Amino acid sequence: MIEAINDIRRRAGLPALALNGRLVQAAQGHARDLASGRVNLNDSHTGSDGSSIHDRLVRAGYKPVYWREITGWGFDGDATRMLDYWLNSPVHYAAIHSTDVDEMGWSYVYRPGSPWGHYWVVEFGRGAELPAEPPSLPYSSHIPVVVAGSSVGAPTSAEIDLLDYLRGDGRAYMVRHPDGNQEKFRTVVRPANRWLQLKNSQWEEFWFTDDYIWRGVDTSPGDGQYYRQFEDSQEGARWCPRRMDVGQGWIAPVQHTVQTYRKSDCAPVDHHRNGRTTNRLRLVARHERTTWNGVTVEDVIEVVSSTGESMWFGRGYGLVAWRSGWGESAISYLLPAHEADNEAERGCFG
Repeated sequence: MIEAINDIRRRAGLPALALNGRLVQAAQGHARDLASGRVNLNDSHTGSDGSSIHDRLVRAGYKPVYWREITGWGFDGDATRMLDYWLNSPVHYAAIHSTDVDEMGWSYVYRPGSPWGHYWVVEFGRGAELPAEPPSLPYSSHIPVVVAGSSVGAPTSAEIDLLDYLRGDGRAYMVRHPDGNQEKFRTVVRPANRWLQLKNSQWEEFWFTDDYIWRGVDTSPGDGQYYRQFEDSQEGARWCPRRMDVGQGWIAPVQHTVQTYRKSDCAPVDHHRNGRTTNRLRLVARHERTTWNGVTVEDVIEVVSSTGESMWFGRGYGLVAWRSGWGESAISYLLPAHEADNEAERGCFG
């Protein structure tokens, strides 16, 4: 989101905004509040406790001299459509193009079962001088190799084969979630260039061709359901190119369908995630090593999806961490080889 907003500002001849951890914290709190259903969305800048924008920024430790806020919800989690809506609204357009701010923080929350499902908050500010802001991800550290923020389609470094990172070698490790619960992760390789990213017994399905990495079934959303994403006349949907340059952004050439089903009988069900959307991905960085919860993973790529979720994949591991507006999940410890024993759940879905 910050890259997209700064691209918009640059095209208008305006300076880019810096990411501020305190503004991120304020945005996270308000996005969760919007998703809770306790906020009157006709007055979406007033919190469920009656707080104003200024109140929330101060509560997060930010001392604002000038501030603005934009909120949004729905659009099946498509951040590009959300941005288009804001840019076609004079009030939101003015906030994005404001010359009175120099920092921003943003958050996205996905809450299944809530009225709109997807919620965004962007906080803009110009602050008085403060002590150093707190890091937005306090339990991780990164040693970057290359970091870039160029526009869509503009390569900046040698190509990276994402297959080496998205498909693990079968090693098992635990991932800790914000609520303290943990899941056992490992990759299970299947025939025909396919693999499953296991989360205990639930899984996400991937496969590769020479040009793309595809996704199909995901059995992990909960509520006894799974969903499938697929392009017209295809079994799945392209999730990203097989090879990318750091800083490169990609937009799928076609839209795809997302459909949710019951696990018990594979009957389709209504869900707010259902519908047509477009996959987008940016390869933000490649890190020499990254540490979470005392576990150091060598050679990690960092990507951002169309929903604004950041994900980290380690060479030989697969998915090791992710972060969105609702919190962060990350690798917590490695397991011995004999504990790489979790098996994929089975059913009419696979």
